[in-house]
Amino acid sequence: MDWEKLKNLLKNRKMTQRQLAERLGVNEKTLNRRLQDDLITVTELLEILKILDYPVGRFLVDYDSDKLVEVDAREKELLRLFREFSEEQQVTVLRIVKELKSF
Repeated sequence: MDWEKLKNLLKNRKMTQRQLAERLGVNEKTLNRRLQDDLITVTELLEILKILDYPVGRFLVDYDSDKLVEVDAREKELLRLFREFSEEQQVTVLRIVKELKSF
């Protein structure tokens, strides 16, 4: 998730990270850590965007090209499978993928 986009959205909505955490029902430090470590689940992202009254499709737009990001068949399959996981499994998968990225 693009943390900079989210920070800009919060600023534009005149909302602090603390207020967002309260609306989500989580501790501010926990939210901050999960955002910075990119451990936000799809469900949590959708809830954040709902709270900020911001369209999901617009958030996913690639700002450099102003076009929706294209995904190939393999990426679509990964996303489909990922969505079938529980939130806990999604967090675990993201952590593993990040660890693999460092190899």
